[in-house]
Amino acid sequence: APALQSLSLGCFDLTDNGLKLLSDVIRHVPALQSIRLKCARSSGLTDDGLKILVEAIRHAPTLQSINLDCFGLAAVGFKLLSEVFRQLPALRSIWMYCARLDDDSLKLFSEAIRHAPALQSLSLGCFDLTDNGLKLLSDVIRHVPALQSIRLKCARSSGLTDDGLKILVEAIRHAPTLQSINLDCFGLAAVGFKLLSEVFRQLPALRSIWMYCARLDDDSLKLFSEAIRHA
Repeated sequence: APALQSLSLGCFDLTDNGLKLLSDVIRHVPALQSIRLKCARSSGLTDDGLKILVEAIRHAPTLQSINLDCFGLAAVGFKLLSEVFRQLPALRSIWMYCARLDDDSLKLFSEAIRHAPALQSLSLGCFDLTDNGLKLLSDVIRHVPALQSIRLKCARSSGLTDDGLKILVEAIRHAPTLQSINLDCFGLAAVGFKLLSEVFRQLPALRSIWMYCARLDDDSLKLFSEAIRHA
């Protein structure tokens, strides 16, 4: 199928051998623009298997979208994938979901993304967010000039404070092309919500806001409603 542009496969138990077979597919589809792999489990997947996938992606220069859902990536695997982002000039969208992302992983990611200037959409999910991790993500936002959509879904935010949110807000403030903000399960209190509400006034292209599982009281909603009038 030489004209194939999009490949989505899901709900399988992924192993190194399975990933090798999928990698062979990627290598032999010259026009591939989008790949989505959603695995139910990855208990048989090792870093060796990810190396094979990364090598295949490295030889897919037309790839515009990468979606890896429920891979449970640890730091080593995330490093491998981060390295290949530098070599995909057409990359527009990254979705890394249910990855075990610590601050070291996010540092590698933030450094790699600076070399993906065409990136428009960034989705990261299911990690334990800290102030330091949010600072690293904020660096990403500052260095991606065409970013239109950002989605952050954290499993826990026990290490996140208002100081961390201030860093994120400052980064968003300098992203005038941003059209969509999705913050899922941040557990925002009134102060954090005020910070985010203030920045909405300064995003002329903003089209979509998703604030989910936030601790919103009447004071928070009042701040939000005032800010939205300016969006």
